[in-house]
Amino acid sequence: MAKTLIKHVFGNVMRVAIPLTMRIRTMTDGHETETESDFYPNLEKPMEVRLMREGGYTKSYTPDVVGNVMTIEDDATLPIGTYQVTVLCYDQENRPCRYMVRAIIQVVSPTADAGIEAGIEFDTIDYVLDGAVFFYAKGDKGDKGDQGYSISSVEQIETSHESGGVNVVRVNIEDGRHYDFEVRNGEKIHATVEGTTLFI
Repeated sequence: MAKTLIKHVFGNVMRVAIPLTMRIRTMTDGHETETESDFYPNLEKPMEVRLMREGGYTKSYTPDVVGNVMTIEDDATLPIGTYQVTVLCYDQENRPCRYMVRAIIQVVSPTADAGIEAGIEFDTIDYVLDGAVFFYAKGDKGDKGDQGYSISSVEQIETSHESGGVNVVRVNIEDGRHYDFEVRNGEKIHATVEGTTLFI
């Protein structure tokens, strides 16, 4: 099971900041290189941060955005449980982008379960997630003049909530093609698409 990084006490307002990062992996002459930079979502397109608890409970937020940082605020009603966080947005070229991290937020009832010292009555901490990362990949252009193709989005198209169940993840290519991978709950994708290795 993934380690929960954020523990929050039920009944308190929760504010979460999510820095957005873009990584571009390029295969050139058989060598993979990676560059990283801030990701600025398209403010003209819909944006959503979605928290989902095991069992199917989902709560969605429209984030505030300053620069490359999305911020959400929960109104202290998020039920007790462990949540995955999904970020949905578009890049500056109107391509959909998705990032998801499992078991990152746990809402608990006793204050002590959040690791807060005795004598402190309220949990008033703001949280910052590790940067959400959107991957772009380009194939080996070599000496053929081939333009290569970018991955436009990665999405989970089938979800199993059973322990050890199989999820289906689709990698969409900008020219309309796609690749589907079956992944068991709790496992990560390690696959090669268009000459680029993906770790998701």
